[in-house]
Amino acid sequence: MKLWRVHLRPDADGVDPVDVCIQQEVIGIGWRVSKRPSNRDEYWALGEKEYGDIGWSRAANAIGWRMEIGDLVWVRDFFGIYYVGKITGEWEYGDNPDNLKADIINIRPCKLYRVGTNVAVKIINSFRPSATVQRIHDETAELFSVFVYNKVANDSLPLPPIKKIDIYSLLSDVDLEDIVSLYLQKEKGLLFIPSSRSRRNDTISYEYQLVDPQNAQPVFVQVKSGDIVLNPSKYYKFPHKFYLFSPAGYTETSQREHIICIDKKDIDIFLESTRNLLPLNISAWFDLRDMLEK
Repeated sequence: MKLWRVHLRPDADGVDPVDVCIQQEVIGIGWRVSKRPSNRDEYWALGEKEYGDIGWSRAANAIGWRMEIGDLVWVRDFFGIYYVGKITGEWEYGDNPDNLKADIINIRPCKLYRVGTNVAVKIINSFRPSATVQRIHDETAELFSVFVYNKVANDSLPLPPIKKIDIYSLLSDVDLEDIVSLYLQKEKGLLFIPSSRSRRNDTISYEYQLVDPQNAQPVFVQVKSGDIVLNPSKYYKFPHKFYLFSPAGYTETSQREHIICIDKKDIDIFLESTRNLLPLNISAWFDLRDMLEK
């Protein structure tokens, strides 16, 4: 089983492609050709003549050839609601009026189920690139997807084997920011300034501000999730203490005393020792992890 995500974007006709996919029980992309092809190979030949660019070829190849029956697919609607479905049939060419308006032409049978907004961060992050179709390469995201699909579809797909679930593949950007804030308050004695989360400095990126009660000096924080590696040297000229954290790590060891790279092991220890302090939305991910690991 492979895991995918597909961008479904509303077009100028005001037709919601997610609604079309739900009603027809399909998943699909655009790139209509001048005449109706009888099979995938004929579509490829026509598409290569009419489009031929890398964006078309990658998307058409993915939905026509690389996706297999049994693969799981994620889509997201205009309101940020996520849906998951399972590919149940081979490629088809959809050219009825609704498909043409919604630009859902290259289709695969796939019944979509509404999941909501609270999904694994690896799935959320997969929607950031502009590519129409993209494979999601992450063991925890695959396990999460099968678990959720079985629940919403009342199915019994076998859970993929996994040695250890990466909790950072489940936590959202905001979850991670909250965790680092709690860590700095409890372990470093800093005081969080709530309004700083919406009042950010334009000259350098930070998530929020704290203050050191020992000297009344401001302290700033930058947090990145996913595969983003932070470079501490970019913050060397900043005049105040700056804490950095990324589960993916850092490009180098900080050479400045006021730029502090938080070790992932320290956050791991903090999380396991302070489960009772975590907000419900974060502790729920730990409960899910524990249940899946069992």
